[in-house]
Amino acid sequence: MNKDLRRWIDQYGCHDMCEVKEPSKILAELKSSLLGHDVYLYGAGAVGNTFVRLFRCLGIEVKAAFDKDYLNRKIEGIETFSPDYMKAIMKKEDDVLIISSNWRNYDVISEYIDHVLGEIGSIEKYNGSLMHAPLQRAICAEKNLRGERIEYHECPSCFMERNYCDLLKNNLLACKKGLNINRGMSKLPLIGVILGNHCSLRCEHCVESIPFNRFSRSFEDKNLIIDSISRMAKSIEFVSVIDFVGGEPFLHPDLPEIIEEVIKIPNVGLVNVFTNGTVTPSEKLTQALKNDFVVVNISDYSNQLGEEIIERINKTELVLKTEKIPYVRVKNMTWFDMSSYEKNSDTEEELAKRFHDCRINSCHRLYRGMLFRCLHLYAGYVSGHLSLDETVVNIFDGSSEELAIKLDEFWNRPYSSACQYCELPYISRLVPSGKQVES
Repeated sequence: MNKDLRRWIDQYGCHDMCEVKEPSKILAELKSSLLGHDVYLYGAGAVGNTFVRLFRCLGIEVKAAFDKDYLNRKIEGIETFSPDYMKAIMKKEDDVLIISSNWRNYDVISEYIDHVLGEIGSIEKYNGSLMHAPLQRAICAEKNLRGERIEYHECPSCFMERNYCDLLKNNLLACKKGLNINRGMSKLPLIGVILGNHCSLRCEHCVESIPFNRFSRSFEDKNLIIDSISRMAKSIEFVSVIDFVGGEPFLHPDLPEIIEEVIKIPNVGLVNVFTNGTVTPSEKLTQALKNDFVVVNISDYSNQLGEEIIERINKTELVLKTEKIPYVRVKNMTWFDMSSYEKNSDTEEELAKRFHDCRINSCHRLYRGMLFRCLHLYAGYVSGHLSLDETVVNIFDGSSEELAIKLDEFWNRPYSSACQYCELPYISRLVPSGKQVES
């Protein structure tokens, strides 16, 4: 057993926001615990890619990764093997195997690895979900101490930005000129904005329920979008992140003007534009995206798509790379089936725990002046499965001060009303990301 690594996890390990008082010490101790050991990952998806990036910041190279879907899941510069090869590859007693997956999958994967390894099934495995948060936060805290800008395009791979990351907020305030804080207003850190229900794909398990949207296909009005965000921003202390989602945001004809206006709001930090990459940005949009505080997030579903669509995604990436636009291309994502709206019998305590453990509990949606607490509530509304209820906030109702109170009540709710009609995070099944609806 690597006692130093086990001690590091016991001392610093956490799933969510963790205090980072001595980042240099945290990073030095982790690096010391791994030096001289061959490091392997189980899981070559988005989490595995993130670990490789973080370890490289420490000068540590991962030897290889293992994944049941090894033919489709790849990590740049790292070979990915079938789990059946673990015995042949991991021969040293001091080899380190980190399970790089969603936290709730650790026990299942650990048992599976023991089964694969058989007689050497006692090999030490380390819970990567406890390592990611302290490692990422220590790296960012180091940059803050040195007065360096965080690589904002890497933030989407770190769920801390979803939950009011103090390190991101402080970095933005230090690096982006003209920012200020509306003292005494709501603490809501994030606004997820629907730009429309037009999309270039028809994903069967779309979390926004685009293929099953009961409203006519449309783009949301540019002025309503800008006014809605401005209205909310006046009632919030500091908006670390604005997410633009759809549909497909790159299809919106007024996206350049929307970005340019929103990024000028004095207490808005970052703008994330989520795209499936199949729509090549126009020259006008390209110019709007060339901003240090705008990040393009390409959700790459190429495992489920044909060559022609993959070529379009590659073309979009080439434009972003050529124009030096900050972006991240996220591959090998895990999706969960959110199509069920059957009412469960959970108690309030169980619903609160369900919501606390849900990885998308901070992904709310602003749509036509209405603020929905979570994706499932919004998707249920537009697909006709759920109705508007008292938890949905009309952001144009009342003064800025009154809205601030409503937003804090909204943010501090123990659970979303949609939790009563959701299978996340425990029993929802894994589904292929980007699988298209059969016509």
